[in-house]
Amino acid sequence: MHPFFLRQFTFHRRHFNHDLNYTDFVSRNAPDFSSRAKTPSAALWPQLISVPLGFSLVSFVGLVVSSSSEAIYGEAIWSPIDLLNRFLDGSPSRATRFGVWFIAASFIIAQVSRAIH
Repeated sequence: MHPFFLRQFTFHRRHFNHDLNYTDFVSRNAPDFSSRAKTPSAALWPQLISVPLGFSLVSFVGLVVSSSSEAIYGEAIWSPIDLLNRFLDGSPSRATRFGVWFIAASFIIAQVSRAIH
C-alpha cells in the first residue's frame, strides 16, 4: 500500500464545513430531482443509491490524484488548480497544454451548470 494511505490525517473544520455546504446544496435541490417522479417516494431509491455512490467515487478519485501527485512531485497537491499549474511547469508539450485547457474548461462548465441548473 502506498505510504500516502498509511499516514495519519488531521481534521480540518473548514473542509468539513465545505462538504456540509455541498450536501446542503444537494438536499435543497432534491425536490427538483424528484419533480418528474410519479409518486413523492419514487425518488428515494435513486437518490439513496446515487448520492453516496457519487460522493464516494469523487472522493476516491481525489485521493488517488493527490497520492499520485505526492509520488510524482514529492508533495500532496489537493487543489486541482495547483495541480494543473504544476503540469505547466517547465516546457509542456502541446498535448499537455491542451489537456490542461480541456480539464480547466470542464471545471468551468461544471461550476456554471451547478450554479444555473
